[in-house]
Amino acid sequence: MSSTRFIFSLSLFILTGCNSYKKNPVEDFFEDNHDPGDTSIMMFYFQKDTIMYRDPDMLAAATADENEMHSGAVGYSGIKTDQYKRYEKLSGFASDLDLIRLTDHKNPVVRAYAFEALAERNSGAAIPVFQKHLNDKEEFKSIGGCLAETISVNKCMLLSLQPYDGNESISLSKKEFKKYAKIITGHDNADEIFW
Repeated sequence: MSSTRFIFSLSLFILTGCNSYKKNPVEDFFEDNHDPGDTSIMMFYFQKDTIMYRDPDMLAAATADENEMHSGAVGYSGIKTDQYKRYEKLSGFASDLDLIRLTDHKNPVVRAYAFEALAERNSGAAIPVFQKHLNDKEEFKSIGGCLAETISVNKCMLLSLQPYDGNESISLSKKEFKKYAKIITGHDNADEIFW
């Protein structure tokens, strides 16, 4: 019996001794709570995630940290990246006023995503916002499918307003698109250069 008790004690000592580090500082806060029914730490994480995904500025900060624009399908397997999921969250709950404000964000990816959300909503503010950013030539990396390119904010905004059959977003007329494409690129056949 005593050898079984010794082995059990030794096993318990080894198991508890191997887990002496703290994985998360939040766990330190709740370490004295031994009630298994208390879900306060779980609620903390849930609330933290909920707050981030309901706060346009927090989403903008995370988007700026990634500093790339991703389409809905990236790579050979066509995955939906965390960056695109942030865009979907922002597009889904941010007000038009939040999006308009974010089109003036210091990060070009945030500006482009905020504008794309406005255009997809058919917001009447999309075209005036685009006109305001006509000279916004700051560039960023954009990834769609297996292709990556460097694109300027104004060109990205213009492409969001491109007229074509089946475009359900607000768009420019073909004549307006050609006019703005020429202004942005400086070429007479600028609308063809985009392809």
